[in-house]
Amino acid sequence: MTMISEKDKELIKRKLDAELKDPVKIVHFTQSKAGIVLPESFTVPPCPYCKEALELINEVSKLSEKIQLEVHDWYEEEERTKYDVSLLPATIIRNEEKDFGIRFFGVISGYEFATLLETMTMVSRGTTKLSDKGKSRIKNEIKNPVDIKVFITPTCPYCPSAVLLAHQIAFESPLVRSSMIEAIEFPDLSNRFQVYSVPKTVINDLYSFEGALPEGPFIDQVIKAQEGKK
Repeated sequence: MTMISEKDKELIKRKLDAELKDPVKIVHFTQSKAGIVLPESFTVPPCPYCKEALELINEVSKLSEKIQLEVHDWYEEEERTKYDVSLLPATIIRNEEKDFGIRFFGVISGYEFATLLETMTMVSRGTTKLSDKGKSRIKNEIKNPVDIKVFITPTCPYCPSAVLLAHQIAFESPLVRSSMIEAIEFPDLSNRFQVYSVPKTVINDLYSFEGALPEGPFIDQVIKAQEGKK
């Protein structure tokens, strides 16, 4: 059984062939080891969706020669620490030279699958679709580290625009990290940040807003949050 139908594979392959320019790397973290004895202080995050997520990413990686897939087990401490991975499944989109701080936590399915393809295209082509004004504001006004979490569900049609905006901001600024978090797969986090509707964007774990904002207001929120303003 495959995650992507043969018909959809052909459509995706044509899209990737047309849009990918330079190689793009998918770094995926999963959990495959079982039955080993660990110290009591070592907490292993449960990962009921790891198998499904890996199957999907593996199928995507085979649709273009320009996609490089690198899979790591969560137990590889050096790699886990390098990418600061604390949730599983985790997918990082980067190129050979740089990690842009772009993360997907959870199975990238439903409407968010298009976000995965758009993010790979962005990294491959080395450019975002943000306006020149937006790029300038990100470069000149974001001076402190920013962590953006966008909570989504696969059936939310408004979530991809919020995630893609956050990923584009991360691509434009080395100070920004952007994460898509599948709200249903991570109920503890969803409860912690009171995610009652999606998309919900949480910045630096302190400031949040709901809904898919346009580029300008979204960047406004990021700048205010990194300045400690509401």
